[in-house]
Amino acid sequence: MTRGPTGSAFVAKATEMLVGCGLEAPEGMLYEAADLQWWWAGGAFAVEGDQVLLEDAAGRTIAWIAFDSGANGALECDTAWLPSAASRELYERVLAALEQRSRGPATLGVHARDCAWKAMLTEWGWQPSDERLVQWSWQRQAIVAPDLSPEFAFQSPDELTRDPGMHPLAKRNGADIARRLNRCSLYDPTLDLQIRHVPSGDIAAYGLCWFEPRTRVALFEPVRVETPFHRRGLGAGLMREGLRRLIGRGVERVKVSHYESNTAAGALYQHVGFRTLFHQEIWRRESW
Repeated sequence: MTRGPTGSAFVAKATEMLVGCGLEAPEGMLYEAADLQWWWAGGAFAVEGDQVLLEDAAGRTIAWIAFDSGANGALECDTAWLPSAASRELYERVLAALEQRSRGPATLGVHARDCAWKAMLTEWGWQPSDERLVQWSWQRQAIVAPDLSPEFAFQSPDELTRDPGMHPLAKRNGADIARRLNRCSLYDPTLDLQIRHVPSGDIAAYGLCWFEPRTRVALFEPVRVETPFHRRGLGAGLMREGLRRLIGRGVERVKVSHYESNTAAGALYQHVGFRTLFHQEIWRRESW
């Protein structure tokens, strides 16, 4: 059975399914529940027909698919399913839903180690592109305390929640980003991170941490150091402070990702103690 709810209805069901995925395969999933919620905060899942839930005969959600307009006119597709439900029949249902949504160019994120899924995609005319993302993982361990120079300082969670307009993401994501984030069940404002340049008062770096307590997995998304403040150790300091707070919540594993071409991000994550988990390939089909 196929359904296509929007907004909170889709996010609630897809989140629960992704939690189940994380419990079944702790390190093997392309997406975490927090990925989905971050996309929703950014405005995704609002268009009717751009989300699909696939259910088994018992009415259990076993897969979701989401669509969005991508660059160069290609439809961006994302999908995930319960590992225990993976089968050729399920793959065919997913591909049929992709074909039903658009017969033009489309892209799809694919786990580089998922040989069965890649073989099915090849049968249906998909091909891997040159674009890849790197997924990194941090396992709970001792961390180095953040060490900022005196001209930089973390803003406390109390300061950030006192005025929604001061939210670290407000400048780039709009003044109502705090409201949109607060719709998300996994969002915790006490895990917001922001570093200010004390002399100017400018925001120098910011990031969000997302924590799922059932899987004990967290996600850094987004992480940004503003251009004038590069090479000052702020990225490492920001992430170490985030890890310190997450350890206090009981985290066991933290994930972060970046495009393979962004070598500076990879160097930062490795420096902080992350290791490469797997690669995400971007597959493409020009027409159906």
